[in-house]
Amino acid sequence: MTNRRPLIVRPTGRPPGSPDRHGRAARVDSSSVRAFARRFAQRVHDLRLERDLSVLELATAAGVSPHTIRGIERADYRSPGILTVYKIARAMMLSPTEILP
Repeated sequence: MTNRRPLIVRPTGRPPGSPDRHGRAARVDSSSVRAFARRFAQRVHDLRLERDLSVLELATAAGVSPHTIRGIERADYRSPGILTVYKIARAMMLSPTEILP
């Protein structure tokens, strides 16, 4: 017979929405994710036009594909990676926090 410890269920003590012990993120309301994606898309688009950059010029400067920039501006990418956000911000000479809505 194997020595198994009894399963003890304890409260997590983590705030709602925080990752569980396996690093899995809590579920988020999809409408809020879509709303954020639309605001971020509009922000990137406005900043790009403000700097008189084409999609290709921004993509080249950021080191990402034009497909990525177009997808972000159309809000197809609901959660672009933090590295992508960083690259786009740096290409427009902004800090990553300045590019977020």
